[in-house]
Amino acid sequence: MGLHGATLAIVASIFVASGTISTISSKWQDDISAVGRACPSDEPNCASGKSHVFDHPFVQTWFMFLGEFLCMIICLVQRLYKKWNEIPLEEGVDYMKPVPPFIFMIPSLCDFTASTTMYIGLTLTEASVYQMLRGATVVFTGLMSIVFLKRRFQLFEWLGMVLVTSGLACVGLASMLFASDTSSATNPVLGDILIFAAQLIVAGQMVIEEKILTKYNVPPTLLVGWEGTFGLCYASLALGIFQAWPKSGPSLNGHNPPDDFIDAAMQMQNDYRLIISNVLCVIAITFLNSAGQTITKNISATARMVLDTVRNVIVWGFCLAIPFFNEKFQWMQLVGFILLIGGNAIFKRILTLPCEILKPKDLIDVDVNETKRLMDNDAAVNV
Repeated sequence: MGLHGATLAIVASIFVASGTISTISSKWQDDISAVGRACPSDEPNCASGKSHVFDHPFVQTWFMFLGEFLCMIICLVQRLYKKWNEIPLEEGVDYMKPVPPFIFMIPSLCDFTASTTMYIGLTLTEASVYQMLRGATVVFTGLMSIVFLKRRFQLFEWLGMVLVTSGLACVGLASMLFASDTSSATNPVLGDILIFAAQLIVAGQMVIEEKILTKYNVPPTLLVGWEGTFGLCYASLALGIFQAWPKSGPSLNGHNPPDDFIDAAMQMQNDYRLIISNVLCVIAITFLNSAGQTITKNISATARMVLDTVRNVIVWGFCLAIPFFNEKFQWMQLVGFILLIGGNAIFKRILTLPCEILKPKDLIDVDVNETKRLMDNDAAVNV
């Protein structure tokens, strides 16, 4: 039985709040400075051992996957609850077809790569810009759907992608051209490029996930749980390798090693705010995915997209209102944000333009059939 009324309103509120908390807490910890581990004597230039910012994108990714892994626990609890109360289990809701879980390794690897890249980008740019640039996923997913899923888009969908692209250009240019010296964005150009590039990987992940969901009838929350499981393995392996990373080795993000879990742990031990922000991230990611799948199942994917847009507005407003983030209002960013919202709304059929050529084909057919039905009814009455 589906959810209704006040329950759905609560779930929607949880979705918006958890998504906002996830972004804000991640940016918050990026700007916190704390003392890390003591440096070895042969590392005179090491930043550890003294107060420095929490620049640990791979550690942040590890905590993100921990949040996704908890979705697996939620799935198991739901199944146990149904079995205990003798409620029949449904394929696609409680379990999937009997397939090896290794099929989730590829989308999980995409998630690991994209998330780490975005966390690196978030350390370099503003949280509101980070949130807006994630809208590029619509464009990349659309293009990949044409190539790999053989989809054919209608004219209104192309218009939506053009508007999204224009909005992204405005947001990116605004952060690059009008970045202030007091902003927490240390390198907005590189940060924006990394976040934008990561959306290409996210789009590939979504296309792969769609194939898995439809072919094997996988419950979406279980998919997130499996990706979190493999993601934890990827992140743990990477952090283990980085602990033995040679100082003369290649740098992946301007640091050698690219990340240091021991240093991150010491910083969290020395500043309780880092523990709070990471715990908030884990909880927020879990609730974000669970609430998101509930909304998609009981309302629609379109409703989830609308709520995601609300989250973007809240993140932007929060960053402008809180002096800690040092973000300034920019008209160009506002124009870009409006274009992003409008493009997404058109692409997702939330907003239907009055122009006949830009109307979804199925709606045109419905209008024609409705007109014919009304004419037939009118003829029947006249008879």
